[in-house]
Amino acid sequence: MNPFTEEELKRQQIEFRIHCAIVEQFQHSFPEAALWHTPNRGAGGADGHFKKLMGARKGASDLGLSWNLGRRYVDGSITKNFKLECGWYEVKAPGEKPTPEQNKWLSKFYAMGWHTGWGTSVKHAFDTFEAWGIPRISWSVKEPDLRSDMQKKHDAFEFFS
Repeated sequence: MNPFTEEELKRQQIEFRIHCAIVEQFQHSFPEAALWHTPNRGAGGADGHFKKLMGARKGASDLGLSWNLGRRYVDGSITKNFKLECGWYEVKAPGEKPTPEQNKWLSKFYAMGWHTGWGTSVKHAFDTFEAWGIPRISWSVKEPDLRSDMQKKHDAFEFFS
C-alpha cells in the first residue's frame, strides 16, 4: 500500500487513535499488568538500517503485555503459585485485518504458548485481555472519536439546526 495516499493516511490516523486510547485506559482497567509498544514502523535510510540491527522485525505486534496470575512475594518470599503470562496484540483500524507478516508473528507466539490477538476497538482489546486472564478492575471503556474534522463540524451543525 502506498503510505502517502489520503486513504492510507486516514487509516493510519484512525488506527493511531484506537492504539492511544487502549494505552491511555489500560493501566486504570488492568493495574496489575504491564503493557508496552515497541516502535517498529518502517523507516528508510540509516534509521531503518539501525532499527533492523537493533531487532525491529516486519510484522511485529503493536502491543506486548505481561502479567502475573499468582502472587510472587508473600512476606518477602517467592510463592509456588507464581505464573508469569505474556501476550501480543495487534491494533487495526475498523475493516482492516492483520497483514500476512503480522499473522506469522502472532502464529509464532501462539505456537509457543503465548496469548495473541488483534482487534479494531478498545472494547475488543479489553475483552481479549480479560479473556487471557488479566485481572480487570474497571469495565468502563471509552472509544476514541474516529470522525474526521469535517464530519465533526457537519454533526455539530446538524445538532444545532
